[in-house]
Amino acid sequence: MHSKDPAFIATAEAKGLKGSELKNDNDIMVLTNPEIANLPDWVIALVAAGALAFLQKVLVQSLC
Repeated sequence: MHSKDPAFIATAEAKGLKGSELKNDNDIMVLTNPEIANLPDWVIALVAAGALAFLQKVLVQSLC
């Protein structure tokens, strides 16, 4: 936990949270980089469309 507040830590542990629940995934970074870089909306749309196409391909392969 990043917090030093004992009440917060106790509440978080009571709810089953341990440490930092935030995870940096490579896929998330690829999807957010165009927006962070203030690229045009059409670039962001192309990145999102590519991610959706890849996801569809993976799902179809896993079902076959």
